[in-house]
Amino acid sequence: MNYCLASQDIRDRIKRGIITVPQGKITKEIESRIQPASFEPSIGDYIWEIDMSFGSFGAPSAKKTIQQIIHDAPSNRRVRHSIKGGFEIKRGHSYLVPLNETILLRKGEVVGSSPKSSTGRLFPKLRLMADYNPCFDEVHAHYKSEKPISMWLLLEPQAFDLIIHPNLILNQLRFYVGDPILSDAQVRKIHQKTPLILARTFYGDLKPVSDPVIYEGIQLHLDLLGEHSNGIVGLRARNVATPIDMEKLDHYDIDQFFDVLTGTEQLVVRRGEFYLFFSKEVLSTPKTLNFELKDHSHIGLQGPLHFAGFIDNGFVGDLVFEVRSDELHDFVLRDGMPLSRLTTYKTRTTPDKVYGGSIGSNYQGQIGARAAKYFKKIQSR
Repeated sequence: MNYCLASQDIRDRIKRGIITVPQGKITKEIESRIQPASFEPSIGDYIWEIDMSFGSFGAPSAKKTIQQIIHDAPSNRRVRHSIKGGFEIKRGHSYLVPLNETILLRKGEVVGSSPKSSTGRLFPKLRLMADYNPCFDEVHAHYKSEKPISMWLLLEPQAFDLIIHPNLILNQLRFYVGDPILSDAQVRKIHQKTPLILARTFYGDLKPVSDPVIYEGIQLHLDLLGEHSNGIVGLRARNVATPIDMEKLDHYDIDQFFDVLTGTEQLVVRRGEFYLFFSKEVLSTPKTLNFELKDHSHIGLQGPLHFAGFIDNGFVGDLVFEVRSDELHDFVLRDGMPLSRLTTYKTRTTPDKVYGGSIGSNYQGQIGARAAKYFKKIQSR
């Protein structure tokens, strides 16, 4: 038994109370949060502002709940706020917000967390924490099984100040049983039969890449030409004071928050700045597989290469990298350089829903460095 749960498995766990939801049943709204191979939990109606300096807050613990860890911090270094009506979280500050749902794990199971794509493209540092689990972004039955586990998100805005609201969805949970990761040999075999990596021709048609680099995952390369994205090769986050309200969709002008970068064979990135780039490859995800983009890789730029890594069954399109350079000096990126890798997972069965417009997915068929859903589309230049 080596797989991750598909949509019908997740739905079944909600019905049986293994994943608990506030309504206690699958409503239309809950169904919309069941994805092909993941589930989207929602945040509560309050938040703790935590002073992380002076060692006043600890890492998750196998012996404590997150609420206990919060109350262990000095009272003058934690402040509780209601987020009803909207609450602004600011760069340079740390916050803990509870999730409304709980999970119950059985022996051999692990839950992984990743920010949603729309969250990641705003570059917050977002990490899952869970009761009685000493890990960030992973919940292991090894530490606590057969009992409901409460979860929290540690939120630290980096590029933009953000306005959040109760019941907002910021992350995704993926449920693993055993070892669902496919080997390089298995991935090569699948690609030969059902191409996973495609390339755009001069006319924009898609054709399989005959010999992709598959070593410790599928290697991805940087596009700095923008031949199929109106010459736009990336977006660089601007230092602005205006917060982004995460309830407002298709609302903000990109030029207010990003500098638009146009085609060139090389580009200088600066330490600590935030960028959206995209892959030369087009990923075509079969219905029985899903992927995770590795957040760090030694093969290219030093620094986080994404802030949202899960790719669900059925996704087709360019891959967007949310990049922060941690190089000590200005660093030259070149067109076609390797940037990151994909890990491939299999689901237990074919999901009864796949990524795309039919389930309200936002990024199917994306081309180029597409910004989050809160922004208006870039006009042709």
